[in-house]
Amino acid sequence: MKSNILKDVYWRRIFVNGYYIIFLLIANVCFSQSAGFNNTFAILSLNGGVNTYYDLKATTSNADFNGLNLGTFNSATNSLILKGAEHNIWKCGGCDLTSTRLNYRIYSTSSSGGAFSQMNVPYSSGFNNGCSGQDQVWSVTNNSVNLLNGLSSGVYYLEVYSDASVTCSGGAIYASNSAANYKATFTVVCTDAGITSATALSSTICSSATTTLTANGVVGTNAVTTWYTASGGGGSNLGSGLSINVGVGTYYARVTAACGPPAEASVTVSAYSASVGGTVGGSTSICSGSTSGVLTLS
Repeated sequence: MKSNILKDVYWRRIFVNGYYIIFLLIANVCFSQSAGFNNTFAILSLNGGVNTYYDLKATTSNADFNGLNLGTFNSATNSLILKGAEHNIWKCGGCDLTSTRLNYRIYSTSSSGGAFSQMNVPYSSGFNNGCSGQDQVWSVTNNSVNLLNGLSSGVYYLEVYSDASVTCSGGAIYASNSAANYKATFTVVCTDAGITSATALSSTICSSATTTLTANGVVGTNAVTTWYTASGGGGSNLGSGLSINVGVGTYYARVTAACGPPAEASVTVSAYSASVGGTVGGSTSICSGSTSGVLTLS
């Protein structure tokens, strides 16, 4: 809890030489080094809208982040951007703050979640308070973290908490909803990338010829098919499209979409075996212009 300046006031009456002398004694209360969060806010932009503040450790007219349903988003047409955070922090007795962060992670409501990512929240302003310290604002509002990036269709948690590095209180302070953190949900509606096969018009050709490759059964919101000479988007990029003309080799059709992981299919084009050289022989005699007789390659 934030401390306030106090002064203990004592009145003392002493009888000296027939007169009472009144002394006013004022004793300053000493404040120990301490620090903490007054209020914390998450800042989001939904569907290209203005920055919206959500209460984390706060009670204001803003919407409470914890337990909030942020809505349904199509990765191809909607956006959900984490713009930043605001931390209102107090410090007393000479304790100092050196940095603050918003920690966040996104995971399916059917899983337990992974590691947190961090967003640095820098110092913005401050003023002296009554406990030999300051009340300070640390904030950032211009980040552009795309929270929908790579997500398949489903329901997700956006989980956050705040922390600060300080020169007291064991080196760190937290605003974490008593270690339960703050969680909002949102829904992603999107068709993941997919492909059923890649085929060649002619799977065997002459070594100097070309054939047409086709990507079959391609699906996905805003799906793009790109052809490569190695798996996983490796080797040479041969261009994009459902079809492409190539020579002999193995090729990979890689499909990416607005959500979900890439999908891939491969196809190999072989060359005909070269003719084996030999000799031509025969013993039949024929007249000029005649077509009778047999020549044998051996």
